[in-house]
Amino acid sequence: MDRVERYPTSNILQQIPIRTMGPRIFISHASADKGFCDIFVELLTSIGFTERTIIYTSKSEFGVPNGEEIFDYLRSNLRNRKLWVFFMLSENFYNSPYCLNEMGAAWVKQSKSHNILLPKFDHKDVKGVVSKNQLILNLCDPVRLTELFQELKKTWQLPISPTMWAGIQQNFINKINKMYE
Repeated sequence: MDRVERYPTSNILQQIPIRTMGPRIFISHASADKGFCDIFVELLTSIGFTERTIIYTSKSEFGVPNGEEIFDYLRSNLRNRKLWVFFMLSENFYNSPYCLNEMGAAWVKQSKSHNILLPKFDHKDVKGVVSKNQLILNLCDPVRLTELFQELKKTWQLPISPTMWAGIQQNFINKINKMYE
């Protein structure tokens, strides 16, 4: 049986449970793309994910615990857990040996993955083991974001209502659009 973690959500005073023993989310990204990735992680936390469900090495609260070696930590999570990987695709991503290693490891492990195009990066630039035939998410597409939300909600049993999601999604898209400017 899954453990239940209680946490406060942004702008909500109630406590909402989320499954923590299910899959974890790993944000595979280049550190040069931290700004966009921070906003994406903020979206995830606003719908109920915490440092216990997200691995995101550009923020200490979601990253490698003190005293752990980064590659050992990532390898352990890839090896021992069901993991959803979000590839934050950009020129910076493809220029990073670390990102390419993460992509290869996730591919070998057959981890569930989602491809996200960051600004100034086009679908035609996708290469490696990431399939060009798989849907690649544009962060400003409300329909695709809602599909992703529904998939996350089902897997983690997120208790966010459609009304709450609409506000969270609009706030996210506004922030991403400002970053594109």
